[in-house]
Amino acid sequence: QVALAPGPVTCASRGIRVVLEGKTAHASQPETGLSPGLALAGITQGLAALLRGTPAQEDFRMATVTHLSMGERSFGVAPGGGELWATLRTRCDSHMAALVEKAEGLVHTAADGLGVRISYHDIFPASVNDAALTALAEEALTQSGIQVSQGSLPMRWSEDFGRFAQICPTVMLFPGAGRDTPALHNPDYDFPDDLIAVGTQAFLSILTRMDTPS
Repeated sequence: QVALAPGPVTCASRGIRVVLEGKTAHASQPETGLSPGLALAGITQGLAALLRGTPAQEDFRMATVTHLSMGERSFGVAPGGGELWATLRTRCDSHMAALVEKAEGLVHTAADGLGVRISYHDIFPASVNDAALTALAEEALTQSGIQVSQGSLPMRWSEDFGRFAQICPTVMLFPGAGRDTPALHNPDYDFPDDLIAVGTQAFLSILTRMDTPS
């Protein structure tokens, strides 16, 4: 089975890197320094609280902390700096600016005297399926015997595939890997090789349909 639908199919995303700069201190006198510990905890909780809705809703948004570091491996020194990485997601590109503003606002509020540096990385636009191409693909797949459904679209994850839509109409297909298959980036994930044949058949059927006069 292949999931397919017109419109948004994967979310927009961007990585936010937050660097907090304070002052180290002896662990017995933390008050003489400026630790990022409480700020990092507050930012982590604040980002999690930004979650709203589901990808099926236009105002969907979420933030996931992916990395945290603070201080050095020591029992004697209170930390003077820390770093947090997170991924911001919205269903539509147009809603990303508002999420960025909220994320930056809670970072600066939590910092409370710490130096703050924010940068952005791995910026991916939402992937949006062209309506006409989606209809053509659905017809081609159905004629070749592949079952088509809307599945769980749009997905929460993001793809650099969305950049192609900035230069030409696009359509993304989603071959089903099964309900019991571990998710991508799970430690036990293993690509289901059976999907190669499904994907090959799907692409060939679409190419054949595009080459056939209407």
